[in-house]
Amino acid sequence: MFTVDASVWVNASGKNELGYAQSRRMLAEIVQQKISIYVPTLILAEVGGALSRRRTKLQRINRIITQIATLQYLHLIPIDLSIAQHAQDLAIQHRLKGADAIYVAIASLHRCKLVSLDQEHLGLSNDIVVVQTPTQALTDLIAGSGQL
Repeated sequence: MFTVDASVWVNASGKNELGYAQSRRMLAEIVQQKISIYVPTLILAEVGGALSRRRTKLQRINRIITQIATLQYLHLIPIDLSIAQHAQDLAIQHRLKGADAIYVAIASLHRCKLVSLDQEHLGLSNDIVVVQTPTQALTDLIAGSGQL
C-alpha cells in the first residue's frame, strides 16, 4: 500500500516536469497492480492549487483532480482529530510542515510506503515510514515488492 504525496501527482501531470515519466509510470503501475493508495482529502486542494500556480487551465485541473478522486483503489482519508493529533506529534518531533506531517501520519496509520518528491519527506528516517521517490517505488513495484 502507498501514500502518494501531492508533489508526485503534480509532477506526473506535466510533461515539462523533471521526472514526469517516472512519476507517471509509477502511478500507472500502482493502478495496474491494483494496490491501495491512502491519501488525505487535502490532496485535492494541494494538487489543484499547485497546478493553478503553474498556470494550468481550469478545465485540465478539474480533469486531473477528478481522475485522482475516482481512482478505483484510492482511499481519500478525512483529517479527523485523531489524524490531526498524530500529525501534530510528528510535526513537532520531526520539524515537519503541517501538510507534510499529515501525509506521514496517514502513511504510518495505514502502514503504507510514502512516495514523495518533497525533501522534508525524503529526509525522514525510515523508522517512521518507508519514504521513496517515484523512481525507487517504481523499481520496487517492477521487482514485485510494492506492498509492505
